[in-house]
Amino acid sequence: MQAKALVKQHLLVTGQTGSGKTTAALTMIEELKQNDQTVIILDPTGEYSHQENMVVYKLGENCYIDPGSLTAPQLLSIMDIEDDNLMKKVANAITSLKIQANLHKDKTGVYIKNNRPIKEHNEAVNQLESWMRNYNYDLLSQQVIEEYVLPYGDERADYHLLGQVYDRQKINQAWDQILDLEAKNHADIFRQIFGTRNRKGQSKLEISYVLTLFTKMKAKKRALVIDISELKKYPQSQKQVLSLIMQVILQLRMEQSKSFPITVFLDEAHRYLPNELRDLSENGMFQLLREGRKYGLNLALITQSPLDLPASMLGQFSNFLIHHLATTTEEKSLQIPNLDSRKLATLGVGQAVVCLDNAFVGMWKGKENNF
Repeated sequence: MQAKALVKQHLLVTGQTGSGKTTAALTMIEELKQNDQTVIILDPTGEYSHQENMVVYKLGENCYIDPGSLTAPQLLSIMDIEDDNLMKKVANAITSLKIQANLHKDKTGVYIKNNRPIKEHNEAVNQLESWMRNYNYDLLSQQVIEEYVLPYGDERADYHLLGQVYDRQKINQAWDQILDLEAKNHADIFRQIFGTRNRKGQSKLEISYVLTLFTKMKAKKRALVIDISELKKYPQSQKQVLSLIMQVILQLRMEQSKSFPITVFLDEAHRYLPNELRDLSENGMFQLLREGRKYGLNLALITQSPLDLPASMLGQFSNFLIHHLATTTEEKSLQIPNLDSRKLATLGVGQAVVCLDNAFVGMWKGKENNF
């Protein structure tokens, strides 16, 4: 089985636009499905959702991300808000709202910090359990304001309390960011993605639950598609969601200790890498590449050029499906010994060089895919 050999380790499918990469990926997916190999396709464009025998979960339609499962940095990254000071307040606000919802059993109002004893608050924080994820996401920006309390600045100050007055100067300084958070909190796209607004007559499953079901049981002639095309207009949000999904898959696999292999496909992978190399280690794509093989997880990335990937990622691949490349620099970046440049130069549409364990083994010829 050719496709099984290709995805036995991390696979990089690379080549110029129009060289046949997506067609090759679809051919491999179909072959893997027919042989009951478990495949998860992360689909930012909706291109894979219409193929046969796909179980499709579309973010914002029939699945959602539970905001209670997210850290403040993850939540703000999905909403494309970058502000370190606001992030600290949001992290505190999430904790406060979880206390209000889970301990005070009240989701209708914010958690008032003004004149609340520090001891009482700390005891409540210590009572929160990891499963207490539930909170009223709609109140987040209002709760952020509650985080700006401080003691009086004179002899009336009571340092046994979280605060006695709102720090209006700091609130005014952060007001634009608070308004941005409020606007995105209530934007239809994010309300759908976070499950706080459902379309009439349509139920949703939490995305971690969907992935748990699919990673627990070996697939039978079907593949799972996680369609995040609703976020196409929000490229930064897509990046963070894709990273998050891969982190969830990796974490589930680490917890399940299942033996059957799972292959995760992502097309146009270069679009969804972090903008800064320093952020790479926190990215789910890189984490899955680095840790996934130990847990039977292999990643099949499709991208136009190997130069699109940083060297630390490129070094994680040992299997390659190389379509026509634009330059010899791209070829050299793969660092595959004895790779025949003449073969690469003569490749037609749908044809590719196949390398397993960093060694040339044959040619991929469209649907004939013999090597």
